[in-house]
Amino acid sequence: MPALRILIVLVLSFLSSMASAKQKSAEFKDGKLTDSSLGYSLQIPKNWRVKTFEEPSLIRAMLIKKNYEVNREVKDLGGDFTIPEIRLFSRPDTISPAGFVEELKRSLLSHKSEDRIINQLELLLTGEYLSAQETEIAGNKCIQTLFRRNYTRELQVDPFDPKYRQYGGLIARNEYDVHEIYVFRSGDNLFVIQAFAEREFYPGNKEEFAKILGSLTFANAGK
Repeated sequence: MPALRILIVLVLSFLSSMASAKQKSAEFKDGKLTDSSLGYSLQIPKNWRVKTFEEPSLIRAMLIKKNYEVNREVKDLGGDFTIPEIRLFSRPDTISPAGFVEELKRSLLSHKSEDRIINQLELLLTGEYLSAQETEIAGNKCIQTLFRRNYTRELQVDPFDPKYRQYGGLIARNEYDVHEIYVFRSGDNLFVIQAFAEREFYPGNKEEFAKILGSLTFANAGK
């Protein structure tokens, strides 16, 4: 009997650990994203799809726009383009928002960082700091920063087409994405929200970014 009890305990423990491993970072239902572990929720418009992750996860959710614009040259010739996204990261941390922003700026100069969130922002190689301002998000003091991520867009063309003969089959364009990064604390957790789009489509997406982030609320607000 003791051996049977031990076996049952081990099986239950294993099943419990498997269930916890499959727990999601957030739940998306009826247009609302809810992260029960961290106590916040967001209203998501219909033209955005939501991706969540298995716990434990630094990135809590990724919002990807469904109906997005594409550069006309890319449509005609093919080439890289960026789909507008919003990424939400969080972790328990004692660092201040200002301290995190300064660490991010230093990392862009050295092109490396030990910080796992900074590495996942994908700005280390070609990111460039633009500006910062103090604001408020969901009742929390926040630092809102702007960055740009520079890249080269390569367009494949027909070298025998008279319009493109001078390019020898390849056109290279210097382009960049605009990244809004919000850094704030709620309780014992540091939050980093990244919203980005291609520079020519950023003005239109900026309004959607503001609307989505403006819907962020915490369950413990006002307590």
